[in-house]
Amino acid sequence: MPFRFRRSVRLGPLRFNFGKSGLSSISLGGPGVSFNIPITRSGAPWTTVGLPGTGLSWSVEHSPEANRLAAERLPAGPAEGLPR
Repeated sequence: MPFRFRRSVRLGPLRFNFGKSGLSSISLGGPGVSFNIPITRSGAPWTTVGLPGTGLSWSVEHSPEANRLAAERLPAGPAEGLPR
């Protein structure tokens, strides 16, 4: 397994995350919810919501591709069987 380095510095609600090559991402938030913006890697921002102290969390990526795939899963046409 390769060696990994990670360091973070918190300034108020912002957390600056550093890797081997420098600043890797900026996170905004606190316990329970955070919004992460990548700096050095290609990719979209992420939002993570969790229950502090439990290790349980849910993350979603905010990318045009992810939004397009979610829209394709929605049914097209009128919603039959629903009240008008």
